Amino acid sequence: LTPEDWSISLGKKVSCMRNLLIVLVKSENTNIHKIHELLKHFKQNSIQAPLILKIESPEKDLEKLLIHSSIQAGSFLIKGALDGIWIEAQRDTSDLAFGILQASRQRISKTEYIVCPSCGRTLFNIQEKLQEVKSKTQEFVGLKIAVMGCIVNGLGEMADADYGYVGAGPGKVNLYQ
Repeated sequence: LTPEDWSISLGKKVSCMRNLLIVLVKSENTNIHKIHELLKHFKQNSIQAPLILKIESPEKDLEKLLIHSSIQAGSFLIKGALDGIWIEAQRDTSDLAFGILQASRQRISKTEYIVCPSCGRTLFNIQEKLQEVKSKTQEFVGLKIAVMGCIVNGLGEMADADYGYVGAGPGKVNLYQ
């Protein structure tokens, strides 16, 4: 649906259709407030169809595209108002879309890693160890694995993880489940 398609009669048309998937198109010219209004209209009229937000972006830079897409979809995903996102850009965006869905807890499609930023208490190269842990665990979709440099902050920072790899002293680590 584009803004031209939206009308008050939409509620009556949609509510009587079965097996409907609604794709809301967010182009550069679409005011995000209009999409919020449309979703409010759907809720008021008890329209319960899966909603996908299609984000059309001319952005070529991956980092800028990630930021732009996250901002466009973020508020809707956090509220649970969308069932998915579709990012259309001048590059492959499937990993980007799945990453945004995972960050908003809408769809878990990969292993998640929690890593401390490292400090003077870290007694090993945390980036190297993270790569080693990732290479051996990335197929465990849905798990949260923490790689922490020290026992001082590690336990608190990894509290949300399923498993933890925490530096315990020179040449020693503690593993937690």
